Amino acid sequence: MKTSRRTFYFLVILIAWLPYWWAFFPIIVSYDGAAQLANFFGLSYPNNHQPYTAAAIMGVLIKFFMKLTNNNSTWSFALYAGLIGSCSAIVCSRLVVKFGTAFGRNIQWLSLLLFALFPLFPFYAFSYDKTAPFLIGIGMSFSALISIAIDKNLNNHLWELAIGTVVTSVFRSDGYYVMVIVLLACVVVLRSKQLLLCLISIIVLMTVITKVIFPMAFIAPGLPGDSISVPLQQVAYTVKTHEAQLKGSKLYDDLNKIMPLKKITEAYNPNLADYVKFNYGNTYNNENKSKKEAFETFLKERSKYGIRNFLKLWLRLGMKYPFDYVKAWIYQVDSYYSPTNDNEQEKSSGQLFMNLNQVWVQNRITDVMRQLNFSVDYNGSEFAKKFKNRLLTPL
Repeated sequence: MKTSRRTFYFLVILIAWLPYWWAFFPIIVSYDGAAQLANFFGLSYPNNHQPYTAAAIMGVLIKFFMKLTNNNSTWSFALYAGLIGSCSAIVCSRLVVKFGTAFGRNIQWLSLLLFALFPLFPFYAFSYDKTAPFLIGIGMSFSALISIAIDKNLNNHLWELAIGTVVTSVFRSDGYYVMVIVLLACVVVLRSKQLLLCLISIIVLMTVITKVIFPMAFIAPGLPGDSISVPLQQVAYTVKTHEAQLKGSKLYDDLNKIMPLKKITEAYNPNLADYVKFNYGNTYNNENKSKKEAFETFLKERSKYGIRNFLKLWLRLGMKYPFDYVKAWIYQVDSYYSPTNDNEQEKSSGQLFMNLNQVWVQNRITDVMRQLNFSVDYNGSEFAKKFKNRLLTPL
C-alpha cells in the first residue's frame, strides 16, 4: 500500500515539476554551478569553496553523460537534470508518506502540495547546482530520522540515514557540520553504537578527504568565511545597525582588528552572505602561479584569519544584541519563502531564483560554458520565455 501511494505521490510531484524543466530545458545552470564547472574542468585553481567533492561528483557525471551522448552537451545536461530531478521527486514522495504516517493525512496532503507547487523544489531539482543533491541528502536523512522515531527500530533505516549523511556532507560544508551535530544528538538520545560508528565514519571520511587527499592534490581549502557565513551576516547587520553606539568601544576595536568592519558593513546584503563573506579573509587570486604555489600562498594568507577569535567576539556581540542576531538570520533565509522581495531586488533576487534575472550572473554562466565548449541549445520558444520571465519578475 505504501509503495503504491509513494509511486502516486512521485508521479504527482514529477508531473507538477515538468513545466519548469521544459521552460529551462535542458537544465538551469546557477552562478555556483558555473563556478563548479570551472573548478572541476580546470578553468580556476582547484578549491574547496563549493566544495570540491560536489564539483567532482557533478563533473564526473557530466563527463559520463558526454561519453554516453557522443559529446552532445544539450543532452548530457538534460540527462543530468533528469537524474537529479527524478531522485529529488523520489525523496520528496518518501517524505510525503512519512509525514502522513507521523502526523496524519492532512499534513500528508499539505506536504504533497508544498513539494509539488512551491517553485523552490523544481528550480533546484533541475539545476546544475550543489544544492540539488544536498537537498536529496537532507531529505533522505530526515526521512530516516522520522522512521526511526516512529518504528523505534534503527536497523531498518540505518542505510538511508548513512547515505543521506554522506550526500549531505560532501555537497555542502555546512551540511557536514549539521549532520555531525544531528548524529551526535541521536547517539546521546538513542545510546546506539551503530549511530556512533556512523558518526565516527563520516568524521573520518571527511577528514581524510579534506586533510589528506585535497592537500596531496593541491586543492585549496574553503575561504575563511565559508564556515561562518551566518555569524558574519549577524555581525555585519548588528554593527551596521548599532554603529553609533559601538564605535570607539573595545568590542568594536577588537572586531575591527580581525575583520574590515567598514568594508563588511558596506557590502552587507540581508539576503545573500556572499557579499560579506568575500570581504572577510583572502580569496583565490593566484593567476600566474602553479597549482602548488597557489595552494601554499593561499594557506599562508588564510592562516591569518582564525575562527576561534572571531567566534569569541561574535558571542560577545550576540549577548549584547541577541534580537539583532535573530533578525539577521531571518533576513538571510527569508528569500527562500518570499523570493521576490522588492526591498533587496536591486541587489539580489533571492536564493530561490539564483539571481537568474541578473545580467552579471548570465554573463558568468555564458562565459564558463563558452570556455568549456559546452554548446547547449536552450528552449527558446516564446511561451517558455514568457514562463521564465513571469517567474523571474518581482511580484
